[in-house]
Amino acid sequence: MNDIPKKIVKPTFDSIHQLWDCRMWGVKGIDNVGNDNRFHLECDKLLFSYKSTYSDSIWKSSSSDIIINDGYRQFLIPQWHYAYTGRTEVDGKMEQELNLQVSHIEQLSMSDKTLLHYWRYVYAVSDSEWFLKISAIPYQTEIGCHYMQGLIPLSVDNQDLYVFYDRGEKSMIIESSSPLTEVEMDRLVLAVIVALGLVIGKYYGGCRFKVASDDKQFHQILGVIVDNLRPSKWCPYKIFDTERTQVISMLGMHDYQKYAKDEVTATDKDGVFWYYDGNPVGLDAFQKLSELLFKDDDMYVGASMLLDGSMLDAGYQVPFYCVSIETITSSLMKGIAKTPPPMSWDAYNEKVLPALKKVVDEMDIIPNAAKEIYKNKLMSMNYPPNADKLTLCFEKLGYILTDADKDAINKRNKSFHGKLVSGSKPLIDQSEDMLALGMRLHKLCCILLLLASGFHGKILNNEVIFGIQEACARKEHAYVEI
Repeated sequence: MNDIPKKIVKPTFDSIHQLWDCRMWGVKGIDNVGNDNRFHLECDKLLFSYKSTYSDSIWKSSSSDIIINDGYRQFLIPQWHYAYTGRTEVDGKMEQELNLQVSHIEQLSMSDKTLLHYWRYVYAVSDSEWFLKISAIPYQTEIGCHYMQGLIPLSVDNQDLYVFYDRGEKSMIIESSSPLTEVEMDRLVLAVIVALGLVIGKYYGGCRFKVASDDKQFHQILGVIVDNLRPSKWCPYKIFDTERTQVISMLGMHDYQKYAKDEVTATDKDGVFWYYDGNPVGLDAFQKLSELLFKDDDMYVGASMLLDGSMLDAGYQVPFYCVSIETITSSLMKGIAKTPPPMSWDAYNEKVLPALKKVVDEMDIIPNAAKEIYKNKLMSMNYPPNADKLTLCFEKLGYILTDADKDAINKRNKSFHGKLVSGSKPLIDQSEDMLALGMRLHKLCCILLLLASGFHGKILNNEVIFGIQEACARKEHAYVEI
């Protein structure tokens, strides 16, 4: 086992535990703070709790920075990064229990943002969430824990990063292998965390710790920064599946899903499931996906919208995905030959455009002001339809759109211009239509990102899994081969 990478994790987690273990912080910036005070997490909220003698003046001090210390380290809670919560009642001693809901804590030793450090960004997780979804390699810790698929090595923008899981601390760590500024590390982590979220189906948030060191092995810790992000949340739509029983269960919700369930549960003569190959995303593909999201800010925003949109109500998902697929497509098509116009621009400008303008000018029924508007619009008539741009992007990546895919893209073009619902039936009856369109656009966005990253394999078809009748009537497969 000596050739397996080893990570030194105890000093990292000791520096985090010291925040929770201290019960008597010295505090400047708030009056009347008692000796019994502490940091703690409650329902994904980072709180600083203490008891104080009731005073009207306490609310007047809430706009100043707060400095706290435990005798060894000093931390800053900047103004506007905390708010009072707590109980309104007081006890017989006129003492009131107060909580500061804190969004940012920073060790004062970390105040110079131009300095280069080795970094570890630590997120709370339930388990090794990329197991069987992303290829990983073994690693071990200094205290003797061994993980068979616990470490994801990456190189993003020529920066080597490591993503690994610690079972004892229920934490995921993203580590730099070279000194970086905090801003540089932030941008790298944003790309990796969204790529990870897309593959796994999760928004990573909650209480995040940034741990800095001047030692590549993290034997010594320089300082800690804490950010209280939005709570972590699983997305309802998964791209990859490692829980076959859940998929099979969902395919049993309706009789019209039986064909798909039969496909998924079919076995060969040796009793081996033949339909689903279960190939995870390879390290090369995951690295390239992270690189795509790092190098192109538009791509990162589009992918983030794809992740966040899946957690919205069905009625709001379609507008998110409309923007997301447009953004992802535009980013992927940079530097690639676009769909040609219906006719050459020279011929259009020399022969067609003057003739069309003449027709408009000769129609007396059209007011002069309107004629100018119409003639200006004639300039754009030779551009290919926007749907052609989306279709071309899939063709370039080697994916053949089905008729249902093309229909979703056409509906997307109408939705993008404000036509979110159909007038042919009551709004209350359109919920499944909107859900189906959202799932289809979500799948198409994921296909673009995965193919651009070099992944080839099977992904979930959520329309079939969730029992959308039209998709099942077309006998679509539960897994889509890309």
